[in-house]
Amino acid sequence: MNKRKFLLIFILMILLIFIIAVGGKVLFSEDDGNFNVKPLGQEEIEESKHQVSVVPTMKDTIEENSAWCATFQLVWNDMQDNLVEGDIEFSEPNVLVDNLNSQIFKENDISKEYYYKKCGLMTLDLKEEIERGIEKKFGEKSDILDMFDWEDRGERYFFYAMLKRDFEFLNEFEILDKANFKDTENVEYFGIESSENDSLRNQVSVLYYNTEKDFAVKLHTKSNDEIILAIKDDGGNFEELYSDIIEKSEKFDGNTEFGKLDILKVPNIDMNVLREYQELAGKPFAIKDGTLVEIEKAVQTIQMKLDNKGGSIRSEAAIAATKSAIVFDTAEPRNFSFDKDFVIFLKEADKKIPYFAASISDINLFVQK
Repeated sequence: MNKRKFLLIFILMILLIFIIAVGGKVLFSEDDGNFNVKPLGQEEIEESKHQVSVVPTMKDTIEENSAWCATFQLVWNDMQDNLVEGDIEFSEPNVLVDNLNSQIFKENDISKEYYYKKCGLMTLDLKEEIERGIEKKFGEKSDILDMFDWEDRGERYFFYAMLKRDFEFLNEFEILDKANFKDTENVEYFGIESSENDSLRNQVSVLYYNTEKDFAVKLHTKSNDEIILAIKDDGGNFEELYSDIIEKSEKFDGNTEFGKLDILKVPNIDMNVLREYQELAGKPFAIKDGTLVEIEKAVQTIQMKLDNKGGSIRSEAAIAATKSAIVFDTAEPRNFSFDKDFVIFLKEADKKIPYFAASISDINLFVQK
């Protein structure tokens, strides 16, 4: 071995030891042509802060920016009730599956006019039936059906749901001047700044106002839908956050009317996210006849809009599964400005559980550019 090769190997060994010591990985920068060491996992952590995390249930852990809608729970319920007739169990413990199995959201938690669902053997006839069904009920076309492989191969099952709801405020809120949301400039807002507009104040109910950093309101619509907005507490999942809102509202003994000196400021929302539950794919579980079924693909989309006129929610979810032949055994002015981390829930007035939730920290992720 000549001296040049020996020197090169020695330098590479030193570099490798250095990388291991700092717990990192080597990244090549095209800008300056140099190698840079970045702590292992930091890239993934930073990336997670700049995307909306879709969770399948209100029990699941949420990130700073997260969203949930009932559609995936509805298709899971159908698979659980019709195919398994019991809990779905993987070979290894899975918190996500346990939360879905608990079925904290069921069909009776939402009116039938809000959703369409269908399940059966995975055939092109079923696909066409779903397409006709959502067209007839909602005037909509699917964004996800063509993401699945509809080739006729083996005994396969398909579970599908769409939730679609449009809602309008009794009166259009004021369009406010653009303002900051945390560090983001020129964010569009709506709300109430005029103290004389009784018609707007009457469509807002104060749930509680404990401090300038702890408050919640309810916005009423022409329909049975309610929009609940609350400044977000640290930690918790959507189930815990919503329970906390209800508990605080029941304890609040202050003025629940939106007063003439009160201010309401809500950012416009226009979100569109998709999640493929890859952690569920390829995991076999036993069904009622003792054979195994394996999830091929599980997908969910959530689209939600909110502005001074009202809003809409549209969500799809579907699971494709394949069966195998293996046998398995006050008077002071209050400022309700949602210009920092907050949560939002949509529910029917006569139902106990929301059908949509979102945790908003980075408003850029919830506005279509």
